[in-house]
Amino acid sequence: MKYKPSVVVLALASLFVLNSEQQGSADDLPHPLTVTQWVQPEEPGVFEARVVVPRGHGEMGVVEDARVRLAGANGLVRMGVTDEKGEVKIKGVVPGVYTLLVQSKAMIGWQAMHVVGPDQASPGTFSKKAVISPALISTSRFRKLVEPFGKQEYTLDDLSIKDVDVVKIASEIRGNERAQVMMRNSGLAGNVFAASSFTGGIDLGQQISRLNAAADTNVFLIRNGAEIGQTVTDSTGSFFFADLRAGVYSLIMANRDGLAAVSFELLDDHSGANAGLLTADGKSFVSFAEASAAFCCQVGPDCCEEEGGMIGPIGGAGLLPLAALGLIGGSGGCDNCPPGANTPGTDAGGN
Repeated sequence: MKYKPSVVVLALASLFVLNSEQQGSADDLPHPLTVTQWVQPEEPGVFEARVVVPRGHGEMGVVEDARVRLAGANGLVRMGVTDEKGEVKIKGVVPGVYTLLVQSKAMIGWQAMHVVGPDQASPGTFSKKAVISPALISTSRFRKLVEPFGKQEYTLDDLSIKDVDVVKIASEIRGNERAQVMMRNSGLAGNVFAASSFTGGIDLGQQISRLNAAADTNVFLIRNGAEIGQTVTDSTGSFFFADLRAGVYSLIMANRDGLAAVSFELLDDHSGANAGLLTADGKSFVSFAEASAAFCCQVGPDCCEEEGGMIGPIGGAGLLPLAALGLIGGSGGCDNCPPGANTPGTDAGGN
């Protein structure tokens, strides 16, 4: 039975942006990705994922009937739908860089996804399956936030992981896969990266071993489906939102490289109340040390191939053709989601 709570609308939080000296540069922060964006499937060619949303207090709700789509280079598109456990298997996924799209009721997920082949790293170097946490925001509001951004500077055909030192980069990008972030100075610190890796590696004839920071990225902070803050990343891809309280948030990130839309739980740094939380399986505890010190995510290019030609880019006419992507009007639902996340026909903010 699905949980459909009433919609709760909260007052806007007071937010402001700290400069880079106050928040610390990207090099001062650890860079494990908060969401899973690099996977090495246990069965070659079969991409496995679990779609969840944080409910707060360390709990996660699974999202069933969510549409999951991988758009890759040369027009490769693979799709699947999550089952009652929020899990999906998509076949025919070759190693490479993808834009991953997820849609369910009042939820949109968008991010880069890197699929590593069996011959590129030893087993266990990367996660076997992805854990995806879509942003808790309606399609209409998502479109309004991202439609001002124009054509990205590269496409999926420009991206590759063939020149990446996947073993070295694995130590930098592996996150906790629980979509949990610790407060930093009573706020949220983060870093945004492009789907491309450090371009200087190719020019120097060396294998790429770091992520490419995404400067000048517009970052929108969402709570209960409504925007409560906006900022822009600095030259190191860093951003900061101040004066927040613990709870479930979503982030929308948009720049000329692409988009990202994800949700996460922000843990309070002023008390030990979160130190004894159980994980979703009810067996293991979550400690402060297991949460990310900053939110880190790679944006995914905003185009893919579909019957009839190229979908995207955003801008120009101001239209994001999500209907053609199969991302509008899905019949998906969420078990035990946050307020408003599973209310048919409404924004998560109640509008």
